[in-house]
Amino acid sequence: GAVSALGRRFATGDFTRVVMVFTRASGTEWRVTRRSLLPFDFAPYRGQEKAASAPRHNQAPLHNLPSLELMRHLIDEFIFGEIMQATVESYAAEHTARLTTMDAADRNIERKLDELELAAHQSRQSEITAELLDIVTGVEALMHPGNA
Repeated sequence: GAVSALGRRFATGDFTRVVMVFTRASGTEWRVTRRSLLPFDFAPYRGQEKAASAPRHNQAPLHNLPSLELMRHLIDEFIFGEIMQATVESYAAEHTARLTTMDAADRNIERKLDELELAAHQSRQSEITAELLDIVTGVEALMHPGNA
């Protein structure tokens, strides 16, 4: 597929470098990440050789492929894995950004709701006070008709 075509074009010299640029989430923050896809940068995988190269129960390989074909398939799988990892990290960063935005909007709505509830309580209290003053004034007028 596309990964094989990318490898073939690189092998024929159509281009000398392929760099992936993607967004990576880290907690509630995200950052733009650049990773060299071709030529291979094995630096992130250093130190994993011992675990990967340890023999497993001295089993014979399940398939015997010509080394060139095996390498081509391994390179295709490696490139595909790198692209998939970058894609997943980008999706994770996008969802982190959306969640952060939604959380900020939720807090803003809660704050605005609190302000509106306070304003409603103050308005209702003012109405009650005005009604009580009207009642007290009316009672005073009835009890002391000459003062009015």
